[in-house]
Amino acid sequence: MTEPKARIAKTLIVMTFAVMGLGACVAPIVSTDSTQADLEVKTTVPEIPGISLNSGLLSKLMVAEMSYFRNDPHTSIEIFEEVAFETRDPRIASRASLMAIDIRRLDIAANTADLWVELSPESHEAWYSSGAVKVMTGYHDDALIDFVKALELVPDETVLTQRIAGLVSGNLSPPDGFDFFSDLMSRFPNNQSGHLILVNFAINADKSNQETDALLDAAEKVVEDSDALANAKFTVYRYTERDKEAEAFAKQHLRRNPESSQLRQTYAQYLSDSGYYREAVSQFELIESPDALLELGDLHSRANYPNLAYEKYLDYRERRPQDQIVLLGLAEISLSQKRFEDAKEWIVQIRSPRYVFHRVTLSAQYIANTESVEQAILLLDQFRPRSDQERIRVILSVSEIYQNADRLEEAKKTLDNALGDFPDNPSLLLARSYVAAELDLLELVESDTRAVLMQHPDHPHALNALGYVLADQTDRLGEALDLIEKALSFRPQDPYILDSMGWVQFRLGNLDSAIEFLETAMDKRDDPVIAAHLGEVYWNVGDEQKAKTLWDRALKKSPEDKILIETVERFIN
Repeated sequence: MTEPKARIAKTLIVMTFAVMGLGACVAPIVSTDSTQADLEVKTTVPEIPGISLNSGLLSKLMVAEMSYFRNDPHTSIEIFEEVAFETRDPRIASRASLMAIDIRRLDIAANTADLWVELSPESHEAWYSSGAVKVMTGYHDDALIDFVKALELVPDETVLTQRIAGLVSGNLSPPDGFDFFSDLMSRFPNNQSGHLILVNFAINADKSNQETDALLDAAEKVVEDSDALANAKFTVYRYTERDKEAEAFAKQHLRRNPESSQLRQTYAQYLSDSGYYREAVSQFELIESPDALLELGDLHSRANYPNLAYEKYLDYRERRPQDQIVLLGLAEISLSQKRFEDAKEWIVQIRSPRYVFHRVTLSAQYIANTESVEQAILLLDQFRPRSDQERIRVILSVSEIYQNADRLEEAKKTLDNALGDFPDNPSLLLARSYVAAELDLLELVESDTRAVLMQHPDHPHALNALGYVLADQTDRLGEALDLIEKALSFRPQDPYILDSMGWVQFRLGNLDSAIEFLETAMDKRDDPVIAAHLGEVYWNVGDEQKAKTLWDRALKKSPEDKILIETVERFIN
């Protein structure tokens, strides 16, 4: 499974800003990528340098300070620029430069960065800031000169190289970024981090496999960190659509070098993203970090092993008690297992503004189960969405509550009304198609899923939804097979699509193939519907005891699942 190459740049920038230290005030403006908001990098304001103050200068500095803290940074920066040139103090010049870069007052940033370099010619930060402004204003040749000087002055070039890479990837197109960084690194042939970063630039610029592999070979001659080098090689294979080579390399390297934590983390995440549940679990289990515990919890939750997920979430909670994201998983599992007091305990601890929507939806689920559906819907109706996207998420939550209460007509009506306002929204169309399937409204299922496919012909969930319904409720099995095969080509490890493929194979009479697909699906998600289907195929090949054993176990875990109950009753009773 491949990922969009644009994620390379994001990964590179995140890595860069994580180690920026004192240069962090430049971070918010080195990329136009909206994902940078997630980094939550704040501008820090240093103390006023100790200079000799006359009354006029003191007055200016006081106004500058008051303007800054009254959210008028433009006035503040203009004053700091004036004071910097008046005093020629490098500390004020640096402050004015960094503040100006932070809010993209690049005219002031250019002036004060030049002054900073003039006053502190041995400061790598001054040269870096000067280069940063020139990158953002399009003077790339001059920026290159400044960055060369900065790298010559810095004691440890690793962090500064990463910062430059983040700045370049955020402001130049991938091909231009590659050319710029390649030119810079040609001046520093022994820069180890630069060699590895240049490989990422090559991938992002869609360089050929031969060019990328040549850069990797060059890095191999310089880079001493075997783990970092192995991680880079694995990344190259992945992003150049050589997944089989990537997997084989990672397995071989980790077998020979079990201490390679960086590659193991990357490989484990790849396995998780690709849907290899058991393989991902085995890798994360070998990683000693709280993040690995959270990943394991998420993996077990997606595979429908809630007790294992709950245990890992609790372990993570113990290691990082201030991180509230784990509360969402703990609350969801408690609700699914009808442990409502536990769910309430976790929900009330969710206080971060980041998770206010999750707190509301989880609270609504709790109220729907412990008080009434009407009270839950009222709570959601009182929530004030900040965007159309959030409004749609509220509507989907309302529909889900009605569905869980087996009030399907009300769920459908909720989605009907929403589609009046958002007629082409794929999430709403798919949600209504699922409700329509439960109501046996085949024509509505088909019209809604085809409406999604008109917008997104390769939408795997729409392809699978239509394919499964056709396989389950009609004789249009050839058409169903085509749709499910296409969905599976995009999500080859998705347990729901594997289940659909197994079911259509069963309907076509290909029992051995059906068992293979359904057993694979069951291995990835312990799901009652998959168990119902697999048991039915076992029964039809004459292995009735195997079917009974599977159904008994599934019923103990999911005693209220309608499809499972109906299937068992057809054969047992």
